[in-house]
Amino acid sequence: MSDARIDEIRTRTDAATQGHWGTNYDGKGTYTVEARPGLDPNQGSVNEGAVATLTGGHGDEQTYQNARFIAHVREDVPYLLDRVAELEARLREHAHELGERLRNIHTSGEGAAWNWWDAAVIPGECANLIDPPADTAPKEH
Repeated sequence: MSDARIDEIRTRTDAATQGHWGTNYDGKGTYTVEARPGLDPNQGSVNEGAVATLTGGHGDEQTYQNARFIAHVREDVPYLLDRVAELEARLREHAHELGERLRNIHTSGEGAAWNWWDAAVIPGECANLIDPPADTAPKEH
């Protein structure tokens, strides 16, 4: 997934109604996904607005599952975006470590008779993480 796509997803996520979302069923086949649903002892069921309304038949399982999916998106997507960022950071870290080890083996003479790059097919993106092109290499501090 490209960084642009991740940025687009994060932008849509940040623009959506904040807070927990839940579902409310009217007993006739309509589910309303509500922002910050709750119960007030004086008012009964309260919320901060409808996010989506899905209409099906009474007892329609698919409409229920769709409403449930939409309600969970508010918390699931930010979690997944954060997890992707975490895993990408770990991948960069491990790729950098691997690149350093390969360079150390090559420069120490241990790997002089072995061409590490011919030993395996390394997809372009991974190869660039291990040994970035000169114009994109991270600056040493």
